[in-house]
Amino acid sequence: HREFAQAAEDVLPLILEMESRGEELSEFEAITAIAFYWFAQQNCDVVVLEVGLGGRLDATNVIRNPLCSVITHISYDHTEILGNTLTEIAGEKCGILKEGCEAVCAPGQDPEALAVIRRTANERHCPLTEADPHLLHVMDETLAGTRMGYRDMLLEMDLLGDYQVTNAITALTCMEVLRRKIGMDRITDHSYVSGLAAVRMPARFEVLSKRPFVIADGAHNPDGARVLAESLKRYLPKKHLVALTGMCADKDVQHYVHTLAPLFAEAVVLPLENPRSMEPEKLSALWQQNGVTSYLGEYPGQALSLAVQLAGKDGAVIICGSLYLAGELRPVALDILPLLR
Repeated sequence: HREFAQAAEDVLPLILEMESRGEELSEFEAITAIAFYWFAQQNCDVVVLEVGLGGRLDATNVIRNPLCSVITHISYDHTEILGNTLTEIAGEKCGILKEGCEAVCAPGQDPEALAVIRRTANERHCPLTEADPHLLHVMDETLAGTRMGYRDMLLEMDLLGDYQVTNAITALTCMEVLRRKIGMDRITDHSYVSGLAAVRMPARFEVLSKRPFVIADGAHNPDGARVLAESLKRYLPKKHLVALTGMCADKDVQHYVHTLAPLFAEAVVLPLENPRSMEPEKLSALWQQNGVTSYLGEYPGQALSLAVQLAGKDGAVIICGSLYLAGELRPVALDILPLLR
């Protein structure tokens, strides 16, 4: 925290200078600039940059010669900016493919998106490696984590769900490319084992507590809702589920609620600490329309306590609908859940 604060303080004069010239930066652009500054200070050997939105026009996309550009699963999100078809969205995502760079693509892409990825890679002379899902075999998956076989290695990770297995084989494929094509010999088989074992992804079907049972998941678009529904059916079958939820108004809220409503008995709705927040009364009404009894929360601690009470000792609370909400509730949950046992 201190290092981030110092980096922000160092970069702030430049940001203010840009604003004085009428060049206003978004919050994400400012944070990206601070991150680049910090990376330079640390003399990083390798930096993993995650695109904020799209790719072509994203603040992270100023790197001229990336070692490897990775395109994960493409679905419908931010359609008002990226386009209404997978062809348009994939075109924006492919903006990170630079002339001659190595490229890796996640398995299971929609054919429409995959065609764009392949064409763009070919046009820009990018050797494209499509991750092979058959190389990674799931041996066991419980709420404690996922055990997998990869080549002759046993891999374990705390992450849950098919999409995390897809992410894992995509990451492993990227490592193989860096190791075998670019010659990064510091990457070893042990790197794969220790790397996956160390991965933590807050608010991605994250079990915050087992008594009371509380999970945080930041999924906020139709594809995320579908994946969350699959995970709930697999890991928490026949559980009395209570949604603790809030969403941005610019998301496909109706589709999200319609997908998840059959799995929930009740919902507790909170506003987000964000100007894009959907009015909780409207979101609550939407849950009610989909057959779920809904309550309005007053503040995070009270809403979480109410959700836990509604779930009962054998049920589960699912914090869902927004990464903003998960970010607000996660520290509150970790603080007060031990008191609710």
